[in-house]
Amino acid sequence: MDTQNTDTPNKGTPNKGESPLPPERVEWWRKRVTHFPEARAVLLPLLHDLQDHVGCLTREALRWAADFVGITPTEVYGVATFYWMYEYEPRARRQIAVCHNISCDLRGKDQVLEAIRDELGLAPGQRKTDDGEWSLRTVECMGSCTTAPMMAINGEYFENLDPAKTRAILEEIRSGKHELPASPETFAPHPEVVTTYEHEEAKA
Repeated sequence: MDTQNTDTPNKGTPNKGESPLPPERVEWWRKRVTHFPEARAVLLPLLHDLQDHVGCLTREALRWAADFVGITPTEVYGVATFYWMYEYEPRARRQIAVCHNISCDLRGKDQVLEAIRDELGLAPGQRKTDDGEWSLRTVECMGSCTTAPMMAINGEYFENLDPAKTRAILEEIRSGKHELPASPETFAPHPEVVTTYEHEEAKA
């Protein structure tokens, strides 16, 4: 009887299956993992990269990531679902995250949420507007306690909010006066940034 656990990935050279990432990104990650004692150390940014390229973390993307870093898909799913930044269905074009921790809560988070609801017809936890343009969620602290209440839209921070300022920000975005980052997380290296790997290659 074959007792092999088919859910356990190979811990050798990745990767089983077709990569959701372009070949150059796979090669970039293969170089990255050489800088860590274990490949699993790159899991979180790798998941962000997969999400950026695929649009969300599909079952296939999670299994590919598991094989790449040498752990099981179940472990990858457990890590990914611990954080709010990962999505498992196609993301809205404009993603609003409102902090609900104590500083923002005490300084008007509820009024900010009411302004968003009135402006966009979105309530916290509603996946997205009917046109797929906006989504809204409340999240844990984003490190902006001295400028509470705050929200992030596609990763861009908007701070010291009140209802009027919140509505004005949303209107500027909708009218095109304020352009948001295309994606909340991008781990592709900027062309002007010399990575550690490239720096070490240059010295060799």
